[in-house]
Amino acid sequence: MQSPCDAGPVGRYRRTLEADDTCCVICLNEYKEGDCLRTLGCRHYFHTGCIDSWLLIKQTCPLCMTDVLGPAL
Repeated sequence: MQSPCDAGPVGRYRRTLEADDTCCVICLNEYKEGDCLRTLGCRHYFHTGCIDSWLLIKQTCPLCMTDVLGPAL
C-alpha cells in the first residue's frame, strides 16, 4: 500500500477566475493564496494536511470515491 504522501503532487493555491472549488471539502475552510494543496489522480485537490490525514483512514477521494492509493496488499 502506498503512503498518503505518494497520493499526488503538491502545489500552491492560486486564485483563478474559473475556479469552482474555493474551499476544502474536508475542513470546509476556504483556500487562501499560497495554501499547500495536494491534487489526486482524479484531479480533485485538498489542503495537504487534510487529505493526508483523510487517506490514513480511507483510501478514496472524499468527493468522487475513487480509490487513490491502489489495492491493499
